[in-house]
Formats: sequence, C-alpha cells, structure tokens
Amino acid sequence: MIAEKKKLWIPVYSAGVIIFIYLIFHYINNTTSPPSAIEQPNWFHTNQHYIVGVLLSLCVIVEIILLAWPSKKTSNKKVISGSMDPDVLTVYKSPFNKVRIGQNNDGGYIIVEIPNISYTTLIAGGICDDISFEEQFMDKYPDVQVFAFDGTIDQLPKENNKISFIKKNIGHENDDHLTNLHDIIDVNERIFVKIDIEGGEIPWIHSLSDDQLNKFEQIVMEFHHPYSEKEIDVFNKINKNHYLVHFHANNCCGVRNHRGIIIPNIFECTYLHKKYFKTVELNEEAIPGNLDMKNVIDHDEIYINYPPFVHPSSCV
Repeated sequence: MIAEKKKLWIPVYSAGVIIFIYLIFHYINNTTSPPSAIEQPNWFHTNQHYIVGVLLSLCVIVEIILLAWPSKKTSNKKVISGSMDPDVLTVYKSPFNKVRIGQNNDGGYIIVEIPNISYTTLIAGGICDDISFEEQFMDKYPDVQVFAFDGTIDQLPKENNKISFIKKNIGHENDDHLTNLHDIIDVNERIFVKIDIEGGEIPWIHSLSDDQLNKFEQIVMEFHHPYSEKEIDVFNKINKNHYLVHFHANNCCGVRNHRGIIIPNIFECTYLHKKYFKTVELNEEAIPGNLDMKNVIDHDEIYINYPPFVHPSSCV
C-alpha cells in the first residue's frame, strides 16, 4: 500500500514543481522586461499556456506509466501465493514424554522419549563448537553409532573417539565438500537426525526419497527462513511420515507475518514418526514450554500461542 501511495503522489509533486517553475519564470519575465508604451509580447508570454499544458500532460503520462508498472506489493503477492502454507507447521501432542538434550540455551533440543527404542544411528549435521547434544544422546543411548558432519571446522571441539567426524557439509549431492548422506541412510535403520546447517536442510531434504525419510524415527531440525516456493515440497515430504510434536522459536532473528500468521524467521522442530501414534491430538501446550530455553540469552523470548502451533482442546 505504501508503494502505491508513493506512485500516486509522484505526479502531484511533479505538478507542484512545474507550477513553481512557471511562477518563477513569470515573475522574472515581468520584473526584467523594460517598460514601454506598447507592451510587445515575448515568446514566453505568447506560449505560456501551451508550455503549462505540455508539462501537465507529461505528468499525466508519468502517472499512467507508474500505475501500470508492477509494484513490490504485487510481486510479493505472487511469492506468497506459491509459498509455504503455515498449516504444514501444525503441532501435535506427543504420545510420549519429552526431554531436553544438550547444553542450555543454543545447542540444546527437545526430543521424544520413545519407550524401549534402540537407535542404530545418530546423524548430526552442524557441529561448530558444541557436541553436548551428541554426548548426552550417547549417554542415553549407549549403543548408537554417531556420525557428525561439519565442513566449517577441521575437528571436533573436543576429542571423542565414539563420534565419527566427517569434514563435509550436508547438501543435495556428493562431492569433495558436500554429502547427501544417502550412503549412510541406505544401510541403516532406526535413525535419529539432528540438523542445524544454516539453510542447507532444504536442498538436503529435497534429495531424499520417501523411503529414506521413513527410516528416521525422529528428526530434530532448525529451519532458516523457509518461506518461499521451494520449501513447499520439503514440509510435505516430512509430514508424510512424521508429525511435528515440538516447535520452538529461535529468538535470534525476529518474526514475520506470513500469510496472516506470525512465524519466527528461524525455528526448531522435533518430528516423530507416525507409527508411534495410536491417536492424533493437536497440541494444547504453550510455546515456549517448560523445557525450552532462549537461544540468545539477552533477547526477548518469542511466544507463539495460537494455531497452527497451539490449539484449543480438540482431537483430529
């Protein structure tokens, strides 16, 4: 709307400038013309109405061009109509208890305690300077094998011979710097995935088949600005075999109004495989919950207590 108002005001400003210039010329002409018994009309006097008419006509032409030119608002509408539907972030009640794993604040995540689960593999993407999640996960599930990926560091922040570290980033293909993890996924079952790879999660999920995603018992993933058309298929793929059971806003980077819903720009999701649900209930617990902590200590927490994240008492 602001852009449209600016367009409409441009011709008004232009007309004002033209009238001002006309008055200046008129004043100069009257004050500099020598007195004479018979006033001889000069070119300006003779054509002044024609000049003003031409200039005002130009204003009208400029206005028509500006109004016909697509504004930023119009282009945003096109993006929104083909963007992620907020309902894909519908949060459901977990059938089991949840627990926090990892350090306080940034680096800790909420997972579901599945009874009698035996994970074969933990895939951890994005390590940076913290392996508290991986270490606590191994304490809880001592038989799990752990693969940690991060192409931005040369080694783990602390030595741990139970963690296999691979200096590669996770992405949609395999090369000297990227891995799509297909080789690990294809030969393992009962996989837990923890991913925080600064936007790389989108092309990676695009690369996965439904059969590969079906091997993930839980997915803990941080999403970064997933609001364009390319993310639509990503959430649909995950939601095919998993329910979102925990949602937390990373308070580092604010929120946006996306299709009428206030959503954080960066957020953490915990997905649980659908096979663990006997009944499916929508989440009624406040966000953030008791297990959540601020990612950034000196920033305000982001509260999200409305659908599709928090619902009144209901069952689907």
